[in-house]
Amino acid sequence: MPWTAQRIIRELERPRADRRPLMRRIQAEVSTGVLCSALMLTENKHTRLLVTTIVARRCDPAAIDTLLGVSDDSDDAVRQEVAYAIGKIFGYVADPPPEHERGRVLSHLLTWWKTETYSGARSMLAQTLALIGDRSAYPVLVAAASDDDPSVRRQAMWLLARLDSRSVQQPRVRSDCCDHGRNGRSGDN
Repeated sequence: MPWTAQRIIRELERPRADRRPLMRRIQAEVSTGVLCSALMLTENKHTRLLVTTIVARRCDPAAIDTLLGVSDDSDDAVRQEVAYAIGKIFGYVADPPPEHERGRVLSHLLTWWKTETYSGARSMLAQTLALIGDRSAYPVLVAAASDDDPSVRRQAMWLLARLDSRSVQQPRVRSDCCDHGRNGRSGDN
């Protein structure tokens, strides 16, 4: 049976002890377009988180518009994962989106930053802004270094140190690209 957005939703919402094998299978077999359709269709916040996690692992620039479209999701964890996915698309691929795309996405992220209240998403947004590597994000990161939340402050200070040390250039591409560890974020089960 072919993978459709409805099938992805149905399979991810079926009770299971461990969704990781299913998620790996979906990641390997389903196109980014179908994943993005599932992300837009599902009303279940946990399913949105799981689909966003799969999209993040893909690092596929084709998902940018969908990710930007769900950046105002009502669920904190989904917004955090959306920021993570966008950062991976710009920071962990050999051929990141072109300059005009970077400017458009950067503008959206800077607007999102102004309204985001969840510290986990703010921390991930700071990382994503640094991964995009545009100097216009620098003032946001400087302000984030004084954020009320210690995790956002730490992330911003670390990112500023990295940016200063490399003069805001694109980060090195990781050899394991988009399947590296999750750093404690939710999404795999």
